[in-house]
Amino acid sequence: VDTIADYTFGSDIVDVSGVTLSNADPFSDYVQLVGQSLQIDLDGSTGPGGWITIAQFDADVFAVDVEINGIAGVDITLIA
Repeated sequence: VDTIADYTFGSDIVDVSGVTLSNADPFSDYVQLVGQSLQIDLDGSTGPGGWITIAQFDADVFAVDVEINGIAGVDITLIA
């Protein structure tokens, strides 16, 4: 699990391009922010795999800009 330090929403982008998306699926089926953990589900919400934490933020964040397969600026908001 990576640690992301000094993250600033609107200035920094987290690249999660290893996640493969189907054209019809929303980003939230593959990437989520829970507390200080950025998580991915490699096969989406309908597949048998589950959420895997790939990064921990060193401070509270409420939204993250991510880049997925060349699509930058996708906002992922905190799940309570």
